[in-house]
Order: sequence, then structure tokens, then C-alpha cells
Amino acid sequence: VDHLWTFRGPTADRFKRVFPNGCLELIVSFEGAYRVEGFSLETAAVSGLSAGPLVVEQPPAQDVMAARLTPAGARALLGVPMESLAHRHLALEDLVGASARELRERAAGLGVERRLHALAGWLRARLSPPPRDAASWMVEALVESRGCASIEALRLEAGFSKRRLLASFRERVGLTPK
Repeated sequence: VDHLWTFRGPTADRFKRVFPNGCLELIVSFEGAYRVEGFSLETAAVSGLSAGPLVVEQPPAQDVMAARLTPAGARALLGVPMESLAHRHLALEDLVGASARELRERAAGLGVERRLHALAGWLRARLSPPPRDAASWMVEALVESRGCASIEALRLEAGFSKRRLLASFRERVGLTPK
């Protein structure tokens, strides 16, 4: 988990441009619907990695909490290959079942601090440690270098073919290393 956040209040701008940040967003809305790329978020959803910016239409008033997840964290939480989430927005309940609805109901009436504690506890109860392998090491190396590490040098050090490198990144991250 990269970080947790929450917002409650009036919307300043109806449309918001969200730039790629290397993380997936798990969002729980308590008031109003958000719309992005034809998807309407009315309760809880996960937005996968995207290579380009998104334009989000926000409700007039917002009451929302969210967790920004690293690809490894999202994979550990959701148990699906990250390529199945890339460039997509899915209802959280479709991925984790009724516990998504329970999380929303439990956090609905809480203040900010208690709401974030509820989200953190929900995440902690569901997260399993991500696998430690060469592909995970390569992702960590790219993150630590802020994208400046040579992908070719990392590929050679890991002993991956170009095809294996691309397949591993699609599964673990959802996108290719570039």
C-alpha cells in the first residue's frame, strides 16, 4: 500500500485530470457517483494502471476514502494478474465479494481517522505477502531508480528473455516496463 487518503466536501472542479502514478486506486464512495471512461463508481471500485491520464467526472459533493496500491500490493490483495486490471475500472465487489460492501457499510458513518483505520484493518486482513522473485526484484529496482535503471541491464541480470520480461511485467504490473 502506497498510502491511504480520504476527502469529504464540495467539489471545486467537476472534471479532474488524473495522471499515471504507477499505482492502482481502490476507491470507496459514500456520496455521489464518479464517472471515468464510461464507468460509473457509485460504491467501491478499483482502477488499474493506465499509461495515460484519465479525466474523472466528480459528483458535486464528495465523501470518499481510498487506498493507493502498488501493483504488488494490488496483486496480493486481489489475487488476479495485473494485466486483467490495466486500463480498466472494476467494481470492488466483483473482485473480492461481499466484503467490499461490508467495508463501505462499516466506514460510512465514521470520522476521517476512524474511517482510515477501518480501511487499513480491512486491507491488513486481506493482504498476503507478494512473491519474491526476479520479476518482483526488477519492479522494485525500477521504482527505486525512479524509472532510470536500464531495463536491458535488469533483464540480463535477471536472466529473462525479452518475451519473458514482457509477460512477467504484464502479470505483475499490468503494463510493460516502458
